[in-house]
Amino acid sequence: GDAPRRGDHRALTNPKSRYLNSKSNFQGGTRVWVSDLASGCSLKILLIRLRLIGDVVFTTPMPRAIKRQWPDASLSYLVEEAAAPVLATNSFIDELIVVRRARGMRRLLDDVKLAARLRRARYDVALDLHGGPRSSWLTLATGAPQRIGYEVQGRSWMYTTVVSRPRALRARHSVVNQW
Repeated sequence: GDAPRRGDHRALTNPKSRYLNSKSNFQGGTRVWVSDLASGCSLKILLIRLRLIGDVVFTTPMPRAIKRQWPDASLSYLVEEAAAPVLATNSFIDELIVVRRARGMRRLLDDVKLAARLRRARYDVALDLHGGPRSSWLTLATGAPQRIGYEVQGRSWMYTTVVSRPRALRARHSVVNQW
């Protein structure tokens, strides 16, 4: 019937649907509409935060918050090896995707394989919590109908929803910006 299916863009833009986060929480960003799970549509969500263990620690409440809002959502988290132990026991994460931080041609080959794997997974929402070149490209490579990331010069085009940061936040240390 008319019930939205996973990957159906209409399911993510229906104004009567629940939304992932509000304008005020995005500090000037736009709303991201996500289908109402009562319609029988289960979301596949990917969080990406590749490195820096401390920054990964700051993201640990997100899986619980997402599962509280969408208990039937399938939640994957993509992280590099060094920060994986921080998330390994998080019961709200359904799949922990751990990638190594290779260099040179090996990294390029690994990332192409990873991009193909992410695209095959058919995520509905990909959230780039990092904003670096690699995470931006992997977010784009998912092909998710909703790709959310920070406004970064030269990379914002890779997202369907860009989250801007007020200039006042840019000059401060990233730890301060998280709070």
